Amino acid sequence: MAPTPADEALPAGDGAAPVATAPTPARAPAGAPADAAAPDPVVLDAAADPVVTAVRQALADVGAQADVVVLDHPPGSAADLAREVPGSAADLAREVGAPAGAVARCALLLADPADPPRARTRAVLVVLVAARPLRTDEVVRLVASRGLPGLRPATAAEVVRLCGCPPEDLPPVGLPLPGADAGRAALEVVDVLVDAALAAHPRLWAPAGRPGTALQVSSEELLRITAGRPVELA
Repeated sequence: MAPTPADEALPAGDGAAPVATAPTPARAPAGAPADAAAPDPVVLDAAADPVVTAVRQALADVGAQADVVVLDHPPGSAADLAREVPGSAADLAREVGAPAGAVARCALLLADPADPPRARTRAVLVVLVAARPLRTDEVVRLVASRGLPGLRPATAAEVVRLCGCPPEDLPPVGLPLPGADAGRAALEVVDVLVDAALAAHPRLWAPAGRPGTALQVSSEELLRITAGRPVELA
């Protein structure tokens, strides 16, 4: 299901546009009688959700021409929500009516915090075409001058602890998010690499920190708001 018409254009102002919501009616569970009462829908309160608020604030802080869009969800139950919120690049592309190459994902790579001992975990954030595999050796080569020993992909548990969201929802801005166990002082993003292939699409979609949300942004604006470096990723 595509976003509502109000979501189609990027905002022209100097701040993030209001979050759009398009909830669907509650549905009876599969196999239930037609007259069975449908469960109450699980609705993301975008105005109050602290993660959505943090991402939108990060966009506003840099005057981003971008928008956090709440997708045309949720389904009728928590089980449906877990199963049907887009969990892959193909799902999100279908949801927003975008080419697969216009859907981005974010990956976090961590340096060894004990060499030398550091209070904060230093990291590299990579924003790449979602369907493209991440090659750690390539990232290590691209950030060789940064002095990041032992650079490796963060585990899912580390992403949750340091960033406050699971890897599939990791946004390119606003890190760490509310709920990060380690706190804001524990993570230092040293470099941001942006897949040059994303520039082929005028409008991009990336995770926004919560299931059922997406960040809508132009490729040029993505580079600006992340202070990212465009790089060729094989």
